[in-house]
Formats: sequence, C-alpha cells, structure tokens
Amino acid sequence: MLPLCACNEKRSNKISLDFDGDDVVDEVMLDGSKLIINYKVHDLAHLDPKWIDSCDLDGDGRLELFIAVKKSTPFHRDIKLRPFFFNIKDAKLYKKWTGSKFREDFKDIKFMRYNNRDLVVVHELLEDSERISIYYWFGFGFRYLCESKSYDSIKSFEIKDDIIYLIGKKGNKKIREHLSLTDFKQ
Repeated sequence: MLPLCACNEKRSNKISLDFDGDDVVDEVMLDGSKLIINYKVHDLAHLDPKWIDSCDLDGDGRLELFIAVKKSTPFHRDIKLRPFFFNIKDAKLYKKWTGSKFREDFKDIKFMRYNNRDLVVVHELLEDSERISIYYWFGFGFRYLCESKSYDSIKSFEIKDDIIYLIGKKGNKKIREHLSLTDFKQ
C-alpha cells in the first residue's frame, strides 16, 4: 500500500519512502543543487532544482520522484520552472518525463490521490490571471483533465480528502474556495 503523498504537508526537501518497491525505505534529500539518494550524490547544478515531492503517476505501486527545476529548454529559452519526473532504482535516477511545461507556466505542483493513481494539480500562470488545472498520466505523457475558473491571483492551495482548498483574489475581493473534481470544467 502506498503512503499518502507528502504534498499536503509543508514543503520539505527530504523524503523517506520506498520508491522502487523493494520494501526498503529510500532516503532522498535535496541539498542545494545536490540530490542525495541513499548516500549517493547526484549533481543537479545544471538543472537548478527547487523542491522535490513524491507521487505514483501510473498507479503501478512504485513512487516517482518529482523535481521542480528552473531552467531553459531547447524550445523555450526563458528560464522558468519545469516539471521533471524520475523513477529511482538502486539509488539511480531513471527519466520518466522531463517536460518544458504542461499547458502553461506553473507556480506550484501538488498531487491528489484518485482512483489508485496521483493526479497532478498545477497552479498555472496565464497572461493576466491564474488557475488550477489537473492532469493525469497516460502512457508516456500527461493528459489534461480539467481546470478551475480563472482568478486574478492564487495565493495558495492545499489538498485534503480529495478537496482543493484555495485562497485567491478576484478584483479587490479575497476568495476562499473548496473545490472538488466536480467543480472543475473540462
């Protein structure tokens, strides 16, 4: 049985979970630009990592490591946050998906357990507004599932018991909303 993802807790750069299904806890820590997996050091300076999290994208019972990195890509020259996902086996990283972005640039990513897999909940930055969008893993990439309405800004969001708790702003009005998947438009 998979543990709940660490996404609802205060963001940490240390994760102690079994990533490869061998019933041994893997110690994963982000220390500046160094990713340490069971005492093996991976230098990620070229990626400029910002935070890590865990998820089970494909529902196979093995966790993936999410790393938010800040870098440019061959097709997107601006330095921005990028979503990178890896499998871990024997303290080595195996690329699962390293993307430039989902549909839009993002500010934050969290994970929501649903139907034995984790959905990717993304705080997206639009040209003049912000929204929460949800994606799921399909084969070897992500598919868009749904999105919230747009807000002038989103200060924060948390996930608990399949509900997204959002604090945002629309005009001069501060908004606190509780969103379930049925509140999102597809």
